[in-house]
Amino acid sequence: MPGGSLKHDDFSYEHRRGLQGFRSKIVEVTSAEILALFTTPKTLVPAPGEGQTLIFDELKIEHRVAGTPVAYGGIAAGEELVVKYENAAGAIASETQETTGWLDQTVGATKWLRRLPAVTAVLNVFSENKALVLHLLVGEITTGTGTLVCEVRYRIESTQVR
Repeated sequence: MPGGSLKHDDFSYEHRRGLQGFRSKIVEVTSAEILALFTTPKTLVPAPGEGQTLIFDELKIEHRVAGTPVAYGGIAAGEELVVKYENAAGAIASETQETTGWLDQTVGATKWLRRLPAVTAVLNVFSENKALVLHLLVGEITTGTGTLVCEVRYRIESTQVR
């Protein structure tokens, strides 16, 4: 959010910005979930139902640290966060975000993942009734503490011609 951290009461942020049809959802990713993101992607938005598709717009991710922070360890180059459809094997919906230099730090920071321009042209082929998930592309992060607070912006469209 402009001028501050993401909060659960910012759920309708897109309406204040006047973006027609877009929805916003806040999702927290716990430390345990971060450590397992390669094998167990985190659901950001559940599948919308038969005959509908989610169209991903952007994801704002705030790395929050509390108490005595422990930087995430076991991070190597190429261990990038990405938004996908359905699961770890699903189609990629977003740009990637390198975790090196970000999650391996003891201070919080915010990053953005935006949609891939080419994805919108072929969306219905891949995404009917598919969830949006956060996934780590390569390997597992092995240690560390902190939370990721994610604000995902998306819309739901019918796959049928009206």
